[in-house]
Amino acid sequence: MTVSQDAQRLLERLTAPIEVGVALLEIFGFCAEHREACWGWIPLGDEQIEGYPLDKVVSRARTILRDAFLEERPVEGVAELLGVRSSLLAIMGSGRISPENSAEVVRGLRAIDDALRGFHSARVVGISDSMKAALLRGQLRIGKPLAIIDQFALYPRPARAKVPERGQGDAGMLLQHVAVIRRVADFEVRLVVHLQDALADQTQFKCVGVVPVVHHHGELEWQSIGATRYRVNEHPSTSDAIKNRVSRALDEIASQEAQVVLMPELVSGPKLRSAVAARLRERSSRGEATPLITLCGTSLEEVAGGTRNQAAVLDSEGDIVWTQNKLHAYRFSAEEQSAVGFPLGSAPADRQEAIDIAPSALVIVDLNANLRVVVLICEDLIQAPPHAVAIQQMGVTTVLAPIMDRSPSLRPNTSLPDLGWLEHGALSYIRHPGASTFIANSGTLVVQNLDQHWSYAHAFTVPRNAGGWRAVPAEEAGAAPIGWVLDLG
Repeated sequence: MTVSQDAQRLLERLTAPIEVGVALLEIFGFCAEHREACWGWIPLGDEQIEGYPLDKVVSRARTILRDAFLEERPVEGVAELLGVRSSLLAIMGSGRISPENSAEVVRGLRAIDDALRGFHSARVVGISDSMKAALLRGQLRIGKPLAIIDQFALYPRPARAKVPERGQGDAGMLLQHVAVIRRVADFEVRLVVHLQDALADQTQFKCVGVVPVVHHHGELEWQSIGATRYRVNEHPSTSDAIKNRVSRALDEIASQEAQVVLMPELVSGPKLRSAVAARLRERSSRGEATPLITLCGTSLEEVAGGTRNQAAVLDSEGDIVWTQNKLHAYRFSAEEQSAVGFPLGSAPADRQEAIDIAPSALVIVDLNANLRVVVLICEDLIQAPPHAVAIQQMGVTTVLAPIMDRSPSLRPNTSLPDLGWLEHGALSYIRHPGASTFIANSGTLVVQNLDQHWSYAHAFTVPRNAGGWRAVPAEEAGAAPIGWVLDLG
């Protein structure tokens, strides 16, 4: 269809009685289809969207749209209400989108977005809230969306200190309060609400700890599966030594008031998870500082008839808050195996991680009104479909990434690490102030730079953090540190 035909269809939809969520999706779809509708207003300046022009539309439309949304009834004359009728007629007549009429379309979209603000489950219930608003918040607290409309789901976004810079993404960047998620076959977005009073209105974790857990691939049990696959598990003969090492590291990191602790990929299992949970409960029962959440690494778990590489996140009492399955299997090349000491034997061959990945789900967790957290396991950090779009649209603020990787090589003629894929993956998710990606690596495949934090722990933040990681030293002389701590202010 031409832009004129799309504008005519949109005008017809907004002229007839239409539900508020459907109206939002119709304008959103028009902007997504025609990029000049997203960003064509830029030459006019921000004042053409923000400030008085938008306030005028919002003040006229907000109560009408909000009440209709809560009462699940259609609204008549939305095109006039939002002030987009003349713009759509102009687009139909000229066959093009101008800066002026694109500004009106965006203002209309933002006016609907504004009408749906304040429904985040962490928001304090206002005295003017109706019973239906309170009931909707109750549904959001158990992870339900604001609305499901055909193949789309609408969710509230977390609060942000600043809206992302324009032009950094797609039409979703025009919205501040609502996330539009397209529902995809064999992929589910799950919202979990786990509000933490201790975080108050924090927009970022203040202190982060990383526990590498494993210092050498020989501390894990490696198994070749057939000719093309492999798996990694806890090693019975080293599990006690690892548990003691992790408990000591956890105590030291917790005493420095880390709010979140990360452990890496495929270093965990029933024994370690049980030991970590017990240690957290013990510290909490004694009133000692305890992380709000602890990502207890990942392990292979049998789930619904399949094998999953699964991360488990524990609360301060040691209880599992959520789990996240890996979304993409890793290919461990023969070259990589040779470079890290042949963990699968002296005759390396390219092998695929022996896990199941379908159907898949992305678990997104709200810890307060500002912090929305997700776990991406190693390969998932650099793979795009379909989770990357969901993360960006949902306004995720914090990515926790357990990985298993070699130590980064040094940049030519410097003592600085070349972070390569880690930096690329992490930075793709931190596009607004307060956003962070934290990465935890083990010593499983690390064969050099054993005493450098960048072999194990990484933090990518906006604004960039100027602090440095502090090592938690091992008891054995010359051994690699057993943990790392970073203060973020």
